[in-house]
Amino acid sequence: MNAKVLKFIGWLVVCMIIIIMFQWILLRMSVNEKSMLIIKQACFSIYMFTPTFAAIITEKGNIKKLISEYRITLKNINVKKLIQYFAATAILIPLLILFITYILGNIGGIGYLGQILWGHNSSYFNNIILPDNFFLKFGSLVLISLGLNVFVGLVSNIIPTFGGEIGWRGFLQNNITFSDTKKSLFIGFIWGFWNIPLILLNTGKNLNEYLATICVKILLCIACSFYFTKALRETRTLFAPIVMQGLISSCSLIFLIGGYANYLIAGTQGLVSVVSIMLVNMLFLRKSSLFRQRNVSGKVCAVV
Repeated sequence: MNAKVLKFIGWLVVCMIIIIMFQWILLRMSVNEKSMLIIKQACFSIYMFTPTFAAIITEKGNIKKLISEYRITLKNINVKKLIQYFAATAILIPLLILFITYILGNIGGIGYLGQILWGHNSSYFNNIILPDNFFLKFGSLVLISLGLNVFVGLVSNIIPTFGGEIGWRGFLQNNITFSDTKKSLFIGFIWGFWNIPLILLNTGKNLNEYLATICVKILLCIACSFYFTKALRETRTLFAPIVMQGLISSCSLIFLIGGYANYLIAGTQGLVSVVSIMLVNMLFLRKSSLFRQRNVSGKVCAVV
Protein backbone atom coordinates (compact mmCIF):
# COMPACT_ATOMS: atom_id res chain seq x y z
CA MET A 1 0.00 0.00 0.00
CA ASN A 2 1.51 3.35 -1.01
CA ALA A 3 1.76 6.53 1.05
CA LYS A 4 -0.96 8.25 -0.98
CA VAL A 5 -3.55 5.63 -0.04
CA LEU A 6 -2.51 5.79 3.62
CA LYS A 7 -2.90 9.56 3.48
CA PHE A 8 -6.40 9.18 2.02
CA ILE A 9 -7.41 6.74 4.77
CA GLY A 10 -5.98 9.07 7.41
CA TRP A 11 -7.93 12.07 6.10
CA LEU A 12 -11.04 9.90 5.76
CA VAL A 13 -10.87 8.96 9.45
CA VAL A 14 -10.26 12.61 10.41
CA CYS A 15 -13.29 13.76 8.39
CA MET A 16 -15.43 11.00 9.92
CA ILE A 17 -14.44 11.98 13.46
CA ILE A 18 -15.09 15.68 12.82
CA ILE A 19 -18.62 15.04 11.51
CA ILE A 20 -19.43 12.61 14.34
CA MET A 21 -18.17 15.03 17.02
CA PHE A 22 -19.98 17.94 15.34
CA GLN A 23 -23.25 15.98 15.38
CA TRP A 24 -22.74 14.97 19.02
CA ILE A 25 -22.18 18.60 20.09
CA LEU A 26 -25.19 19.89 18.14
CA LEU A 27 -27.47 17.14 19.49
CA ARG A 28 -26.43 18.03 23.04
CA MET A 29 -27.46 21.62 22.32
CA SER A 30 -30.77 20.79 20.60
CA VAL A 31 -34.02 21.51 22.44
CA ASN A 32 -36.63 19.41 20.62
CA GLU A 33 -37.08 16.34 18.45
CA LYS A 34 -37.57 18.34 15.25
CA SER A 35 -34.22 20.11 15.60
CA MET A 36 -32.54 16.78 16.45
CA LEU A 37 -33.97 15.24 13.28
CA ILE A 38 -32.72 18.17 11.15
CA ILE A 39 -29.25 17.94 12.74
CA LYS A 40 -29.03 14.18 12.13
CA GLN A 41 -30.12 14.53 8.50
CA ALA A 42 -27.72 17.40 7.83
CA CYS A 43 -24.76 15.57 9.42
CA PHE A 44 -25.66 12.39 7.53
CA SER A 45 -25.64 14.29 4.22
CA ILE A 46 -22.21 15.78 5.01
CA TYR A 47 -20.89 12.42 6.22
CA MET A 48 -21.73 10.83 2.87
CA PHE A 49 -19.18 13.18 1.25
CA THR A 50 -16.30 12.41 3.61
CA PRO A 51 -14.65 10.10 0.97
CA THR A 52 -14.81 13.01 -1.50
CA PHE A 53 -13.30 15.41 1.05
CA ALA A 54 -10.49 12.93 1.77
CA ALA A 55 -9.79 12.49 -1.96
CA ILE A 56 -9.73 16.25 -2.63
CA ILE A 57 -7.38 16.89 0.31
CA THR A 58 -5.09 14.04 -0.73
CA GLU A 59 -5.00 15.29 -4.34
CA LYS A 60 -4.33 18.83 -3.03
CA GLY A 61 -7.51 20.22 -4.53
CA ASN A 62 -6.72 19.16 -8.09
CA ILE A 63 -10.33 18.90 -9.31
CA LYS A 64 -9.29 18.46 -12.97
CA LYS A 65 -7.29 15.40 -12.02
CA LEU A 66 -10.24 13.98 -10.10
CA ILE A 67 -12.57 14.39 -13.09
CA SER A 68 -10.17 12.94 -15.69
CA GLU A 69 -8.55 10.11 -13.74
CA TYR A 70 -11.65 9.04 -11.80
CA ARG A 71 -13.76 8.88 -14.99
CA ILE A 72 -16.36 11.38 -13.78
CA THR A 73 -17.50 11.78 -17.35
CA LEU A 74 -20.06 10.67 -19.92
CA LYS A 75 -17.58 10.89 -22.81
CA ASN A 76 -16.39 7.73 -24.60
CA ILE A 77 -18.55 5.49 -22.44
CA ASN A 78 -19.90 2.09 -23.41
CA VAL A 79 -23.63 2.87 -23.58
CA LYS A 80 -24.64 -0.73 -24.24
CA LYS A 81 -22.84 -1.98 -21.14
CA LEU A 82 -24.20 0.94 -19.13
CA ILE A 83 -27.79 -0.02 -20.00
CA GLN A 84 -27.09 -3.69 -19.23
CA TYR A 85 -25.71 -2.92 -15.76
CA PHE A 86 -28.50 -0.48 -14.96
CA ALA A 87 -31.17 -3.00 -16.02
CA ALA A 88 -29.54 -5.83 -14.06
CA THR A 89 -29.28 -3.67 -10.94
CA ALA A 90 -32.75 -2.15 -11.18
CA ILE A 91 -34.63 -5.31 -12.19
CA LEU A 92 -32.65 -8.53 -11.90
CA ILE A 93 -31.24 -8.05 -8.39
CA PRO A 94 -34.63 -7.12 -6.80
CA LEU A 95 -36.32 -10.04 -8.56
CA LEU A 96 -33.58 -12.41 -7.36
CA ILE A 97 -34.18 -11.20 -3.80
CA LEU A 98 -37.88 -12.00 -4.18
CA PHE A 99 -37.14 -15.37 -5.82
CA ILE A 100 -34.71 -16.48 -3.09
CA THR A 101 -37.12 -15.31 -0.38
CA TYR A 102 -40.02 -17.18 -2.00
CA ILE A 103 -38.08 -20.44 -2.48
CA LEU A 104 -36.50 -20.49 0.98
CA GLY A 105 -39.07 -18.49 2.93
CA ASN A 106 -42.44 -19.45 1.45
CA ILE A 107 -41.65 -22.97 0.23
CA GLY A 108 -38.74 -23.86 2.53
CA GLY A 109 -40.38 -22.32 5.58
CA ILE A 110 -37.22 -20.58 6.82
CA GLY A 111 -38.73 -17.96 9.13
CA TYR A 112 -35.68 -15.70 9.28
CA LEU A 113 -36.12 -14.92 5.57
CA GLY A 114 -39.76 -13.92 5.94
CA GLN A 115 -42.31 -14.65 3.24
CA ILE A 116 -43.56 -13.02 0.07
CA LEU A 117 -47.00 -11.59 0.85
CA TRP A 118 -48.59 -13.58 -1.92
CA GLY A 119 -52.14 -12.29 -2.45
CA HIS A 120 -52.48 -10.77 1.02
CA ASN A 121 -51.87 -7.16 0.07
CA SER A 122 -54.49 -4.44 0.17
CA SER A 123 -56.49 -3.60 -2.96
CA TYR A 124 -54.84 -0.16 -2.88
CA PHE A 125 -51.24 0.97 -2.88
CA ASN A 126 -50.66 4.73 -2.39
CA ASN A 127 -54.15 5.38 -3.81
CA ILE A 128 -53.43 3.15 -6.83
CA ILE A 129 -56.21 0.60 -7.38
CA LEU A 130 -54.84 -2.93 -7.72
CA PRO A 131 -56.50 -5.82 -9.62
CA ASP A 132 -58.64 -8.27 -7.60
CA ASN A 133 -56.84 -11.30 -9.02
CA PHE A 134 -53.94 -11.90 -6.61
CA PHE A 135 -51.54 -12.96 -9.42
CA LEU A 136 -52.19 -9.70 -11.25
CA LYS A 137 -52.12 -7.82 -7.95
CA PHE A 138 -48.71 -9.22 -7.06
CA GLY A 139 -47.39 -8.49 -10.56
CA SER A 140 -48.69 -4.93 -10.34
CA LEU A 141 -46.96 -4.42 -6.99
CA VAL A 142 -43.68 -5.70 -8.41
CA LEU A 143 -43.90 -3.33 -11.41
CA ILE A 144 -44.84 -0.39 -9.17
CA SER A 145 -41.99 -1.10 -6.76
CA LEU A 146 -39.48 -1.47 -9.60
CA GLY A 147 -40.60 1.90 -10.92
CA LEU A 148 -40.25 3.44 -7.46
CA ASN A 149 -36.83 1.86 -7.17
CA VAL A 150 -35.60 3.51 -10.37
CA PHE A 151 -37.16 6.87 -9.46
CA VAL A 152 -35.70 6.99 -5.93
CA GLY A 153 -32.35 5.60 -7.10
CA LEU A 154 -31.98 8.25 -9.80
CA VAL A 155 -33.48 11.22 -7.93
CA SER A 156 -32.87 10.84 -4.19
CA ASN A 157 -29.83 8.58 -3.86
CA ILE A 158 -27.57 9.68 -6.69
CA ILE A 159 -26.07 12.66 -4.78
CA PRO A 160 -25.12 10.75 -1.59
CA THR A 161 -23.70 7.82 -3.57
CA PHE A 162 -21.75 10.28 -5.73
CA GLY A 163 -20.01 11.50 -2.59
CA GLY A 164 -18.91 7.99 -1.67
CA GLU A 165 -17.99 6.59 -5.07
CA ILE A 166 -15.46 9.37 -5.72
CA GLY A 167 -13.51 7.85 -2.85
CA TRP A 168 -14.15 4.13 -3.43
CA ARG A 169 -14.21 3.54 -7.21
CA GLY A 170 -12.48 6.86 -7.86
CA PHE A 171 -9.47 7.47 -5.64
CA LEU A 172 -8.86 3.98 -4.20
CA GLN A 173 -9.50 2.17 -7.49
CA ASN A 174 -6.90 4.37 -9.21
CA ASN A 175 -4.23 4.38 -6.50
CA ILE A 176 -4.21 0.90 -4.93
CA THR A 177 -1.56 -1.34 -6.49
CA PHE A 178 -3.00 -4.71 -5.43
CA SER A 179 -4.34 -7.34 -7.83
CA ASP A 180 -7.96 -6.86 -8.94
CA THR A 181 -9.30 -9.38 -6.40
CA LYS A 182 -7.32 -7.97 -3.45
CA LYS A 183 -8.20 -4.45 -4.55
CA SER A 184 -11.96 -5.14 -4.49
CA LEU A 185 -11.65 -6.88 -1.10
CA PHE A 186 -9.67 -3.98 0.35
CA ILE A 187 -12.01 -1.29 -1.00
CA GLY A 188 -15.03 -3.25 0.23
CA PHE A 189 -13.52 -3.53 3.71
CA ILE A 190 -12.67 0.20 3.91
CA TRP A 191 -16.16 1.02 2.64
CA GLY A 192 -17.67 -1.26 5.30
CA PHE A 193 -15.48 0.33 8.00
CA TRP A 194 -16.72 3.76 6.87
CA ASN A 195 -20.30 2.56 7.48
CA ILE A 196 -19.66 1.60 11.14
CA PRO A 197 -20.56 5.04 12.63
CA LEU A 198 -23.81 5.03 10.65
CA ILE A 199 -24.59 1.55 12.01
CA LEU A 200 -23.77 2.54 15.60
CA LEU A 201 -26.06 5.56 15.35
CA ASN A 202 -29.00 3.68 13.80
CA THR A 203 -28.92 0.16 15.30
CA GLY A 204 -30.29 -1.16 18.60
CA LYS A 205 -28.28 -1.20 21.80
CA ASN A 206 -27.50 -4.96 21.74
CA LEU A 207 -23.77 -5.66 21.21
CA ASN A 208 -24.45 -8.83 19.19
CA GLU A 209 -26.78 -6.86 16.92
CA TYR A 210 -24.08 -4.23 16.36
CA LEU A 211 -21.46 -6.85 15.48
CA ALA A 212 -23.80 -8.84 13.21
CA THR A 213 -24.92 -5.71 11.35
CA ILE A 214 -21.32 -4.58 10.85
CA CYS A 215 -20.26 -8.01 9.51
CA VAL A 216 -23.20 -8.18 7.07
CA LYS A 217 -22.58 -4.61 5.93
CA ILE A 218 -18.92 -5.36 5.22
CA LEU A 219 -19.94 -8.46 3.22
CA LEU A 220 -22.44 -6.37 1.27
CA CYS A 221 -19.80 -3.70 0.55
CA ILE A 222 -17.31 -6.34 -0.63
CA ALA A 223 -19.91 -7.96 -2.93
CA CYS A 224 -20.85 -4.54 -4.34
CA SER A 225 -17.16 -3.65 -4.69
CA PHE A 226 -16.53 -6.58 -7.06
CA TYR A 227 -19.75 -5.82 -8.96
CA PHE A 228 -19.20 -2.04 -9.24
CA THR A 229 -15.52 -2.40 -10.19
CA LYS A 230 -16.44 -4.61 -13.13
CA ALA A 231 -19.16 -2.16 -14.17
CA LEU A 232 -16.69 0.76 -13.97
CA ARG A 233 -14.15 -1.09 -16.11
CA GLU A 234 -16.66 -2.06 -18.81
CA THR A 235 -18.73 1.14 -18.95
CA ARG A 236 -15.73 3.49 -18.52
CA THR A 237 -17.64 5.96 -16.34
CA LEU A 238 -17.92 6.46 -12.58
CA PHE A 239 -21.60 7.27 -13.04
CA ALA A 240 -22.27 3.54 -13.50
CA PRO A 241 -21.43 2.51 -9.90
CA ILE A 242 -22.92 5.77 -8.60
CA VAL A 243 -26.36 4.98 -10.02
CA MET A 244 -26.05 1.23 -9.33
CA GLN A 245 -25.39 1.88 -5.65
CA GLY A 246 -28.37 4.22 -5.52
CA LEU A 247 -30.60 1.58 -7.09
CA ILE A 248 -29.51 -1.09 -4.61
CA SER A 249 -29.93 1.25 -1.64
CA SER A 250 -33.43 2.29 -2.70
CA CYS A 251 -34.84 -1.15 -3.59
CA SER A 252 -38.51 -0.87 -2.61
CA LEU A 253 -39.45 -4.54 -3.07
CA ILE A 254 -38.83 -4.97 0.65
CA PHE A 255 -42.47 -4.07 1.41
CA LEU A 256 -43.55 -7.29 -0.36
CA ILE A 257 -41.63 -9.36 2.22
CA GLY A 258 -43.41 -9.90 5.55
CA GLY A 259 -43.49 -12.35 8.43
CA TYR A 260 -40.68 -12.78 10.93
CA ALA A 261 -37.85 -11.74 8.62
CA ASN A 262 -34.48 -11.01 10.21
CA TYR A 263 -33.24 -7.89 8.44
CA LEU A 264 -29.62 -9.10 8.75
CA ILE A 265 -30.47 -12.07 6.55
CA ALA A 266 -33.45 -11.07 4.44
CA GLY A 267 -34.33 -8.01 2.40
CA THR A 268 -32.22 -5.67 0.33
CA GLN A 269 -29.43 -5.01 2.84
CA GLY A 270 -28.95 -8.53 4.23
CA LEU A 271 -27.31 -11.78 3.17
CA VAL A 272 -29.98 -12.44 0.53
CA SER A 273 -28.97 -9.21 -1.16
CA VAL A 274 -25.28 -10.20 -0.94
CA VAL A 275 -26.03 -13.51 -2.66
CA SER A 276 -28.17 -11.81 -5.33
CA ILE A 277 -25.44 -9.28 -6.16
CA MET A 278 -22.83 -12.05 -6.36
CA LEU A 279 -25.04 -14.08 -8.71
CA VAL A 280 -25.56 -11.12 -11.06
CA ASN A 281 -21.84 -10.35 -11.01
CA MET A 282 -21.07 -13.99 -11.86
CA LEU A 283 -23.51 -13.70 -14.76
CA PHE A 284 -21.58 -10.72 -16.15
CA LEU A 285 -18.26 -12.51 -15.57
CA ARG A 286 -19.54 -15.55 -17.46
CA LYS A 287 -20.82 -13.39 -20.29
CA SER A 288 -17.46 -11.57 -20.56
CA SER A 289 -15.60 -14.90 -20.56
CA LEU A 290 -17.74 -16.28 -23.38
CA PHE A 291 -17.27 -13.06 -25.37
CA ARG A 292 -13.48 -13.28 -25.01
CA GLN A 293 -13.55 -16.94 -26.09
CA ARG A 294 -15.53 -16.06 -29.22
CA ASN A 295 -13.08 -13.26 -30.05
CA VAL A 296 -10.09 -15.61 -29.64
CA SER A 297 -11.76 -18.27 -31.81
CA GLY A 298 -12.51 -15.68 -34.51
CA LYS A 299 -8.90 -14.49 -34.57
CA VAL A 300 -7.60 -18.06 -34.85
CA CYS A 301 -9.95 -18.82 -37.73
CA ALA A 302 -8.88 -15.64 -39.49
CA VAL A 303 -5.20 -16.58 -39.23
CA VAL A 304 -5.82 -20.08 -40.48
